[in-house]
Amino acid sequence: MTASYENIGLIRNICRDDKGDRKYTDDDIKWIKFLLSLRNTGMPLNDIIIYAELYYSGDDSIPKRIELLSSYKDRLAEELKRLQTSMDFLANKIEFYNNKLNSNNTNQKKCL
Repeated sequence: MTASYENIGLIRNICRDDKGDRKYTDDDIKWIKFLLSLRNTGMPLNDIIIYAELYYSGDDSIPKRIELLSSYKDRLAEELKRLQTSMDFLANKIEFYNNKLNSNNTNQKKCL
């Protein structure tokens, strides 16, 4: 994956040893982990490329980077609300069925 990230310009200036093997620095690894974290937010590759271009262009782009990150934070917050609603629905349904089973078991014991 990192080779393709290099090919599209997301990872730049990776040093190589005498054999041509990549030698990643701690900063390179932090950047790669950051890019992977962006992917985990659901950010499309095109927007990650935009973010990387902003990052590589310097600190003047910080307001634009904040705007891009904030838009995905807002999307994740909405997704989290939707997921919490789904979790609550399932928890209520499971509780309903557990109560029904317990009440049926109690009724059966009384009949014995």
